[in-house]
Amino acid sequence: MPSSKKILVAVDNFDNSRKALTYVAEMVRGRDDAQVRVFHIIVPIPPELREHGGSEDPAKEAQLSRELQAAQSRWIEAQQQAFAPTLQAITAYLVNHGVPPQSISSESCACVQEANLDICLLEAAAAWDAGTLVVGWDTFSSFEEAMKRHLAEKLIRKGQGLTFWIVK
Repeated sequence: MPSSKKILVAVDNFDNSRKALTYVAEMVRGRDDAQVRVFHIIVPIPPELREHGGSEDPAKEAQLSRELQAAQSRWIEAQQQAFAPTLQAITAYLVNHGVPPQSISSESCACVQEANLDICLLEAAAAWDAGTLVVGWDTFSSFEEAMKRHLAEKLIRKGQGLTFWIVK
């Protein structure tokens, strides 16, 4: 059973996520028993890093797969490094708004396709045993606009057993 004291906060950037972060800080301010995980999804992986052209030669196919994985890993690492200052700002913001620093953790995940944002978030919440998933209404909105369905709607429809805070 998910822990009601574990709150996963989805962020794409500081500005889009500020309202959600403020709300979370207000809800857990001064509580040593609550845990907040800032969850950054790296999206989208560029199309050229999603798959290789393939080969009929099994050895060449294996080599292409290794090269693709290495390229994906380098790209993800670069994205994580680029997001590090934002993550530091988010952590400082939470601490400055009363969340105990020892209660804050972070995680990032690469989502291959924008259409899978909901799946990435739900899997992360389940893996961490989060009881609450927080999404700002504007979080990931640029990706969702292209799909004509809002992320929050998909999460609520699929997220059994979780509490959702959709902050507008």
